[in-house]
Amino acid sequence: MNYPIVAFSLTSCVSVFYVVYSRSLASPEFTCRIMQNNPRISVKRMKTSAATAKLICCSLTAIFLASCAPNIKTQATSLPRHMDECKEKSIQVMEDAEVSSSAGYERLIKAGSLWEYVGSISKGHVYKSANSIFTIEGSNVHEAYLVIQDGRLTGFYLPVERVFSEAKQQIPLHYITTHKQRSKL
Repeated sequence: MNYPIVAFSLTSCVSVFYVVYSRSLASPEFTCRIMQNNPRISVKRMKTSAATAKLICCSLTAIFLASCAPNIKTQATSLPRHMDECKEKSIQVMEDAEVSSSAGYERLIKAGSLWEYVGSISKGHVYKSANSIFTIEGSNVHEAYLVIQDGRLTGFYLPVERVFSEAKQQIPLHYITTHKQRSKL
């Protein structure tokens, strides 16, 4: 779901409601009709209703805009390149690790998960999940590969966008490395 578009749509609907409602309250025909049907309603009370409608519309607009998820911060990078074409390194994570994207959403890298070496970029070695698709979240959900340098998770490589996204905080990642022959198909 594209949150900014949804928030903009809802904000537009609320704004249209406010304009129609406040204009109808301010029109002389509406005022006369209300006053004839219910003499206890004063013009002051009707102005208070218009002010209340304005307050509600402004509050809803603020809530809708604040509910938009932030984008993930990214940096352009080159495609991962294999350093050793003969062997593929894989890692197995030994302990659960909780990581945060630059947008602040947390994900869990589970103990026992397997990650296949994809290549290297300037920020570290890139590993793709072998068992599942790993994603990070911002205003959208992105497939992500881990980027590890000197035993620390530095961030994520987003293969679809071909960009690097730094982790909110670099964390140590406890893993073991295995080597296996790559199949040449």
